[in-house]
Amino acid sequence: AMAKYYRDAVKDADVITFDLGMSEFGIFGMETLSKLMSGESVEIPSAAEYISCLDKDAYEFIELLRTNLHGVLDSAVPDLPVADAIEAFIYACTSIIVNFNNCIDYITTVNPNAELIVLSLFNPNKDLSVMIDGVDSPISFSAVLDILYDSLNLYVSSICRYASLYKF
Repeated sequence: AMAKYYRDAVKDADVITFDLGMSEFGIFGMETLSKLMSGESVEIPSAAEYISCLDKDAYEFIELLRTNLHGVLDSAVPDLPVADAIEAFIYACTSIIVNFNNCIDYITTVNPNAELIVLSLFNPNKDLSVMIDGVDSPISFSAVLDILYDSLNLYVSSICRYASLYKF
């Protein structure tokens, strides 16, 4: 019943605001990173299903993000299984991009005349640091989170194939 309410609201709206859900970072990404840092074994879901849905520009964006994350994570956390951490964040980012594109496609299909405003992402954990057993000082995740948030803002503002259909 609630889904119909939202579908009708989208169909009838004059103005629609939209933002990206960040639970992929907050819950999945950071929880996975915390487990990896503590030495726990973590099963990382494959991003292949999502990657296969990406257009060329989005795919190139994800590959560049992978490279940028590698550079930051290599130096950020001693003994971190960097490949697993990168795959966790790539999974989260590709799912965000695919879901975002699907939502924008749906909105512009059912209500092509609505003004669509997409809100930028902000990093609520700008100064996030964690302590790990055996490491003398806190480890900052600001650089990793900045890359993720800034990259997704760049994608939404200019790389996304729908970017001309909304205000950012």
